[in-house]
Amino acid sequence: MMNGEGKTERMWKRHGMMAVVLLCAAGCATTPRGSMTPTPSQFTFLGKDPQFRKVISQVYPAVPVQGYMVGAQICRPEGARIEFNRNSRALDLVKTPEERRRFKAGVYPFQVLKYKKPELSGAMVFYNIDKTLDLATLGMTEDKWILNEELVTKARAGVLAKYTMEFENRPVLTYWLGNRTDLYAGGPPTVEVDFSGTPGITSMKINGRKVDGLSKTLNVYLITRDPQTGTPRLNPVEYAIELNCGGKQYKGVLGKLLDNEFTAFVRIPCTIPRALLDAADKGTVARFVIMSEGDISGGREAVAEILVSSK
Repeated sequence: MMNGEGKTERMWKRHGMMAVVLLCAAGCATTPRGSMTPTPSQFTFLGKDPQFRKVISQVYPAVPVQGYMVGAQICRPEGARIEFNRNSRALDLVKTPEERRRFKAGVYPFQVLKYKKPELSGAMVFYNIDKTLDLATLGMTEDKWILNEELVTKARAGVLAKYTMEFENRPVLTYWLGNRTDLYAGGPPTVEVDFSGTPGITSMKINGRKVDGLSKTLNVYLITRDPQTGTPRLNPVEYAIELNCGGKQYKGVLGKLLDNEFTAFVRIPCTIPRALLDAADKGTVARFVIMSEGDISGGREAVAEILVSSK
């Protein structure tokens, strides 16, 4: 087993690269009043997506630019607080339910908070912004509300909600929304796993450490360097798990974690079925594969695998 916690983030920051995405240097330029600042941190799944591969230089420019901007009005979910990139220029939809902001091309991770607690996570990507769009404001009409009620309902149900908005027949804004409570804001890929739905579960450990709330954020990769060339390597991480369910103890392995748009925004529901726990009680090594759900570009995928047996 490899423990991917802690060291992965340090290694990632040191090397600043990912095999599937061309990483660019980015910085913070002075922006007009009321404007938002995109994150320079890479969302790695964007580099794998054919649609976004074409605009990756727009959303992650090698040199920060002012460029054109577009206005956007966000008025849903009603009564929520929306924090961009961990409390940067938050929107309070209680006090200012129809506040408008200005966005340049880039990636804007955000969280939806209800009663000060993170409820949903997502990201907005603005692209293809030109001088005409610079005069426009998106999300002004009910049929084009950004973070509309239908998508919020889907996200709360544990599926990935995704929407692309067009302007003059070209895509200009894509956003995702899911029920992940720990914001992934780019950089080393992480997943949030949730075992709370497993029948009878009262406690658990991952790599020997107790997991509070039966939910934890884990690294997808352990990054090491090739001893000969010094080139960073991405090593998928497996985690040892221990469960206490209905007074019985189980052990197993959590692995094959996937870095994609689903895991970036949705908690992985590690709800092991009762039938598999019963099989483990009889000496079987039970295998549970978790599939992604919702509006996924490449269709449903296996995002994690759990092997479990009686302890």
